[in-house]
This record gives sequence, structure tokens and C-alpha cells, in this order.
Amino acid sequence: MREKLEFLVLQHVPYEHMGIYAQVAEEQNVELNTLQLWKNPRPRLAKRYRDNLYDGLVIMGGPMSVYQPQDFPSKDFEMAVIKSALKAGVPILGICLGSQLIAEALGAKVYAGTKGIGFSNVTSTRREEGHYLFNNLPSPLEVLEWHGDEFDLPKGAVRLATSPNCENQAFSYGKGMTIAFGILFHLEATPFMINEWIKEGRQWIHEDFEIDENKLKEQALIKAVTMAQHGRQLFSNFIAIARGEHEPS
Repeated sequence: MREKLEFLVLQHVPYEHMGIYAQVAEEQNVELNTLQLWKNPRPRLAKRYRDNLYDGLVIMGGPMSVYQPQDFPSKDFEMAVIKSALKAGVPILGICLGSQLIAEALGAKVYAGTKGIGFSNVTSTRREEGHYLFNNLPSPLEVLEWHGDEFDLPKGAVRLATSPNCENQAFSYGKGMTIAFGILFHLEATPFMINEWIKEGRQWIHEDFEIDENKLKEQALIKAVTMAQHGRQLFSNFIAIARGEHEPS
């Protein structure tokens, strides 16, 4: 087992970053090499990344839509990185937009769905098999939703979590050394980050949707400790999988 790991992070906008996950990475000796795709949507990768000689790929959220490539200049670059990582067996975690990119890379359809903004519960569908990504997490699990798009379950993937308003909240693909996870929800967001998301996405969050911004900010503060605990657990589980400490179910 390698003591130090290196993850490549694809970040789409400044305000949707690793948050709580970055704290866990630092504590567990995981180096994060973050590509700031809003500055350079088609960066030149170092050779070790082109050769998939790294330990994990994390794809963050963002306001783009997978099915609108004209407004998503980094999409082709990201799809190439994802497909290369899948082929090489690099562990992948996609968050919100990141999960949608993985789903499309695996041939599934991504489309406008039921808008989800705020705190809600998702239910694990694989707890009886002990799927390690959700190890030591409750079910139902309270999460933050911040999406308007959904995806079909990719062929060969396993649904890991669901909710009444969104059937596919999380999935896994592959076994053993080839494993990818997509989670549509957020556990990395701090109260400060949520305030930033409200400010940056104010027009979008109020389009055909009723939300009380002040109530959401208050909820973020009240739930901060529990959300951080759950976020730390989930990302710790992903790191353990990347280290080869746990075989995904």
C-alpha cells in the first residue's frame, strides 16, 4: 500500500471546490492536483496523467449541462480523461455534474429533471451488501441537493442510492481495480460554500422553484457538524478504495 496518494481534480468554477473533502485529503496524505477548468478548459496534462499513473480522479460540480456542449468548453477534454481513467482502472468519484459526465461516458442519457435544491434524504439501495462507499453512513442519509439535471443508470452500473424525487442519486460501475462512483448530491459543502452557491446561482435557484434563501443558510449552519461528519466519512471511504484497502462490492 502506498502511503501517499495523488488525485487529479477537475474543477469547473471557483466556488464549487473540494471543501470538506480537501480537509480529509490533507489529513490522509492525499495530494490534490486541481485543474481550474474555468481558466483553461483544455489544459495540457503532464505525462503521468496521460499515462494514468495517478491514484484517483475526482470530478466536481458546476452550473453547466452535459447536453449543452456549446456552453461547456471543457467537456470534450473531461470526457477523454474520464474514458481513459475508466479503461486504466483509476478509481473515479464524480459529484453532481461530475456524476453526469461519468454517466454519459458510460453511454447513459443525461437530461433536465426535477430540480433539487436544499437538504433532503437519500436511501442506500445496497446496504445489505455492505457497499463500502457508504460504509458507516446512515440510511436514510441527509444530503445537500443542488441540481437540475438527472441521468439514466448506465448499463452495467449498480444503483447505490435513491430518493422519491430522483431515482438515481448514486451509482457504481465496475469491480475490483476498475471502479467509478457517481453521486448526484453534495456532502463536501460548508455553510460558507452554500452561501456562495446561493449568491452565484441566485437567478437559477429561483427559476420555477420556491426557496427561502435565509432558511437555507440557517439550515446549513444547524446541520454543518453532521454534514461534515458524513462528508468526511464518504471521502475517507473513497480514499480507502483508492488505496486498495477495500474491494468495492
